[in-house]
Amino acid sequence: MTSWVETRVETRTSRRWRPGRAWSWLLVAAIVLPRRSEARQPPSIAGRWMVTLSIDASTAAGKAKTVTGTMVLVRVGSSTPATYRGSYRVAFSAAGLAPDAAPIIAWDKGDSVRIVLNPDVGHGHAELVGVRRMGGLEGRWEWIGDPTRATGRFALRPGS
Repeated sequence: MTSWVETRVETRTSRRWRPGRAWSWLLVAAIVLPRRSEARQPPSIAGRWMVTLSIDASTAAGKAKTVTGTMVLVRVGSSTPATYRGSYRVAFSAAGLAPDAAPIIAWDKGDSVRIVLNPDVGHGHAELVGVRRMGGLEGRWEWIGDPTRATGRFALRPGS
């Protein structure tokens, strides 16, 4: 791609082909502007996370109002929404919930995330649903068990 440049010589206008300038702008645009597929891809949630769960309401016997721990997520396959598996270690026993460590399954839809702690068990698991916020993930969580229930807020921050 090149550009037309007009030059005036005496009283007549002449046009001449001037290669180069348009190509340089096109090259700059290709380097600086993100591709559509790159612009829409949110950062992966794979990796190590520091977990903080605040307990707003609970039928469990524990006294703790906040439990903390870690989780590790690894992407599985290339499906959409992105699917992750991993494990967690959170001090749920301080709040009267269990277990403190188990597997995880998670789905990342880009604008929202759903994480299930201890998904293989029918007698108690936690489900976290949230959004990306300030480099981490935040939202609401619920412990679904028999007979124990708990709800609250969660925050996940990248860990080291």
